[in-house]
Parts: sequence; structure tokens; C-alpha cells
Amino acid sequence: MGDLYLRFHRHAKGVAVQHRSAAAFVDAEARIFLQAEPLGPQDRVLAGLSVAFDASCEEMWLAWRHGACLVPAPRALVRTGTDLGPWLISHGITAVSTVPTLAALWPAESLESVRLLIFGGEACPPELAERLAIPGREVWNTYGPTEATVVACAAPLGGPVRSGSDCPWTAGTWPWWMLKDCPSAKGRSAN
Repeated sequence: MGDLYLRFHRHAKGVAVQHRSAAAFVDAEARIFLQAEPLGPQDRVLAGLSVAFDASCEEMWLAWRHGACLVPAPRALVRTGTDLGPWLISHGITAVSTVPTLAALWPAESLESVRLLIFGGEACPPELAERLAIPGREVWNTYGPTEATVVACAAPLGGPVRSGSDCPWTAGTWPWWMLKDCPSAKGRSAN
């Protein structure tokens, strides 16, 4: 069955994931995010989410996949919300994966160096999308049920994200690359 690791999420249940499934996840994201100018060693990815939140995997894997620098923000700073904005500038952060509620607390200029902004975990208000989606920055809205993956669907910000047909890398609601070797997925269709 291959190497496995357990990923825990906010409801304190663990999900076993094979290493090749994690690699497939970051490869899939590499095919959609920043296609014209991919992340690389020059980039600095914010590590601001708690490791108890499944989306923290996206921060780590996104940086590691591209050889970018993973920059951990102090938990106390992240909890303040508003103080994290200036910290992003002073630390040269170029990629952020976060929840819309946190990003809404930052002045738009706090993201002046950010070229990839990924939202997930909750609905993104249209006014926030309008404020932060500027030329030179890709802003994505993502969704993923923890039991299946970190992200199952992604769309450029500006429209709703629905599971299934809106997913650029899945054939259906359940992402095949995470479920194909998962014993709990037996009998589920990827179509």
C-alpha cells in the first residue's frame, strides 16, 4: 500500500494519506496556480495556519514542491489578525493560503508583494474578492472536504466554487488521486 502519514483536522479525526497522493496533490496545484510564472526559490510562502487545520498542508507542500521558502508566522501574531498584514510586507511574503476572514482584516497594501492568494475554509465575500484580485496577483477560491483532500475544487476568484464539475483536476465530486488507494473509498465512483 505504500508509505502513509496521518493528517488531522479541526474535528480531531485523522485521515491516512499516501505519499504519492500528497505528491499528486501538489502536482495538480502546480498545473493550475501561476501557470505563466510558477512559484520558485525566489518566493516566500506564509505558514500562518495552525497545523491542526488541514489547509496548513497546502502552505507547506506548496512551498516544498516549488523550492520556495516557507516562512512561519508566530501564532500570537496570526491571532491578532490585523498585525499580520504589516508582517507580510516586512517578510517579503509572495504566496498566502488563508481564510477570507483573516485576509479581510489586512489593508490591501499588506499584500503588495503577494502574487498568489488562495482562499478556502469558508465562503469568500464578493467585496473582498473585488478588493484583492488585482493585476499581477492570482486569487483562487478553493474547497475540499477534509475526509477526501485538502482541496478538491479550485476556481479563480470571481465566481462560486462547487464540487464536481468546477474542479479542474477531478472527474467528479471525489478526487480520484486521493481516493484511488484509500480503503474507505472502495465502491465510490470518481465520475
